[in-house]
Amino acid sequence: MIGRLKLWAALTALAILLTGCTGGEEPGASSPARATEAARVPELPEAWTSTAVDPYRIRSVLAVGDVVLVSTDRTVVALDAATGERQWRLPSVGVCGRPEPTGDGRVVVALSPRGEAKGRQRRAECTTLALVDAGSGKVAWQRNVGSIWGNTDGEQHAIAVGRRAITAREDTVCGGLRRFDLRTGRPLPSLAPVGNDGYACDSWAFDGRWIAQEETPDFGDADVLTLYDADSGRRVFSRPFPDLALGEHIYSADPLVLDISDHGHRLLWTVDPTNGKLLEPISEQWTDNRFDTDTAPLGMDGDTVLVDHGSQVSGYSLAGLSGGTPVTTAFPANGQFLGTGDGLIAATQLVDDGALGQMVLTRHAADDVADVEVLGATEGRTFAGVAGDLVLVQAQEELVAHALPAPGAGPDVPEDLDIPWDVEPALQGYDESRWEDGDVRPGDVEDCRLSDATLRTLGFHRLDLPRPARCEWVETVEPHGTRRELSITTIVGGPLAGDGGNATDEARERLASIHRNGVAGSAIFDPLATKAVRLPGVGDEAWLVHGAGLGARDTNVGLLVRVRNVVVHLTMQQTTESYETSGLATPYAIEEGAWAALEETFEGAGLTLTRPTPDVPDVPALKRRPDLCRLLGPSVAGLVPGVAGKDLRPKGDAERRVAGCAWNTGGADGNHDGVQVSLHATASSTLTGTSGVGLARRAWTYTAKALDDADDNRTVDGLGERARVVGWDATWLQGRVGDAKKWQAARVDVRRRNLTVTVVVQLHGLSTDTLEERAIALARDALATQGG
Repeated sequence: MIGRLKLWAALTALAILLTGCTGGEEPGASSPARATEAARVPELPEAWTSTAVDPYRIRSVLAVGDVVLVSTDRTVVALDAATGERQWRLPSVGVCGRPEPTGDGRVVVALSPRGEAKGRQRRAECTTLALVDAGSGKVAWQRNVGSIWGNTDGEQHAIAVGRRAITAREDTVCGGLRRFDLRTGRPLPSLAPVGNDGYACDSWAFDGRWIAQEETPDFGDADVLTLYDADSGRRVFSRPFPDLALGEHIYSADPLVLDISDHGHRLLWTVDPTNGKLLEPISEQWTDNRFDTDTAPLGMDGDTVLVDHGSQVSGYSLAGLSGGTPVTTAFPANGQFLGTGDGLIAATQLVDDGALGQMVLTRHAADDVADVEVLGATEGRTFAGVAGDLVLVQAQEELVAHALPAPGAGPDVPEDLDIPWDVEPALQGYDESRWEDGDVRPGDVEDCRLSDATLRTLGFHRLDLPRPARCEWVETVEPHGTRRELSITTIVGGPLAGDGGNATDEARERLASIHRNGVAGSAIFDPLATKAVRLPGVGDEAWLVHGAGLGARDTNVGLLVRVRNVVVHLTMQQTTESYETSGLATPYAIEEGAWAALEETFEGAGLTLTRPTPDVPDVPALKRRPDLCRLLGPSVAGLVPGVAGKDLRPKGDAERRVAGCAWNTGGADGNHDGVQVSLHATASSTLTGTSGVGLARRAWTYTAKALDDADDNRTVDGLGERARVVGWDATWLQGRVGDAKKWQAARVDVRRRNLTVTVVVQLHGLSTDTLEERAIALARDALATQGG
């Protein structure tokens, strides 16, 4: 019998559904836990129960001195940490975020006090800051500061507390930050956004020590990263930073760690606090959308930066700056992350012969989650969190506190006890006795096996940076306004307990489900608007979606393939935003790169694919791959005078199928005058044999569906085989009254057999009708470069 177990189970004995690829251990190494009567884990001792707070309204818990502060959406209640007796209750009707400790036994709370507002508004907005003694509930000061950012529906930080000052975000669209004296609550000089910020909002990240600002001018792409001392408000540095995107949090103050997207590559970076220079990435790449990954700082544990993902946590080492090698990612794989207390506390449910068993709590070292100690079990399964040496469980009518043992003092448990915190829940449903010869096990699949050569073929940049944790690659500003997105999902079917089916049967079902929902994977490439075609002779079953966009402004490949019990779903898209006039794709190269990525993924599972060999119709390439900047420059000069064209002919276009030019007056987000003309001689598919003419026709159909919300969409006669023009109005920079600026835009699409032409024009000061006619004239000139 032992009290501390060293469980060297692989963190990546992953699941039926592996978003991106899997990583390895020996087949069958992880199996469902068997919580037999003899192997039951002792219950954690109950410290106390309390009915002083509604357990279902709890948003956060915090230990401060001898009390536990329990925050709901309406108030803060202090409970004695030893007995659970109520010590005090904040007289409020709404609380935003959670209480922020000052380090001296007091907390700052953003709240809506009683009697100040009426109805729903009083609980949804917080207009008051208060400094409260956590032990006694005595309010040192309370000040109406107007509405500050935050709401009562979540646990997000509404404020940050330093040694001398409080920082809060204004509750206005594109607002700045407000600062208050910690001792008295009186206002300090605030920090304002740059310009009017009606179109391009500044971004802020702050903690008690630093305030980081992404200054985004209303027009242009001259972003600036600025750092302030949070206590004094003193500006420490301002550094020009084109194509910067700043995340919402500071993850470490010393060293300074920020969530930064640099040219569309989002990572945690250590930053020099004296000049803003990016020093080294410490995380894998995250998806480049600051709102699509719910992350928040959880503090430091030694040299490990902890990142909260809600029910899971990731850790990144600062020891030697590990260059993107996380200590742990998405921990625990099975169960729930509860909080920190001398390590990471997790709860995982055992399984007893297919039935749910005990909920077992474990403590894990932050720098090595496989170093685990069993703490005990709880009857309750809904947790409010960890507060000091207590774990709080939400029961039906009360809050139950259990005492956590000190490190090394956990109960004796059987040495062979299997707690599946590192095993995806889906794996627990497998019947281990029914694996068959030739089945691929989840642990057999190599993690995201993609070569740099393949990624370069697909158009990706900055391959020197750490790779994503999953096979999900995203770029948005290479060049700006061009989104490049690759997603690979590997599904390993297994013999599900009870249904009698084998691993291959389950893989068939999973493929059928994906096929029903659509093989393509992007908004412009509506799964129902782009038909999947079967690829005969590829694996056991295979489907392809291929979209080769008009004027090379977009392209899409979707592949869905099964080999025995392994299914791979790959989607690759490149699109240029409708308002942007830069960036082109090379669709035939994207198809080649997607197939290479598919082959490499199956190779990572020990499987091979046979490439289809259809008859591929020969269709013409571009004549002379024209220099459109030179040929059309005189015509464009009347629209954007004095602007030199940028040649958009892509590198690596050995078949001479794409040409284009962009004339931009500047600006990072499309809020500028600009013209783009592009040609695309659509190649035939080497995977299906679909002719370039057929692919061009298909692109004409799905692009029309993507643009059906435009103000006008009419046919243009006498231009190619088919032509249409779309015009619309846009209002940008909706700041103070009189600051709004209006643009007009027009797009012309032309198809002649496999050749497509696209012209995009956006200008302010001209009518939409005028722009449509100018765009049509440019399309005629572009088409003329390819003869009759």
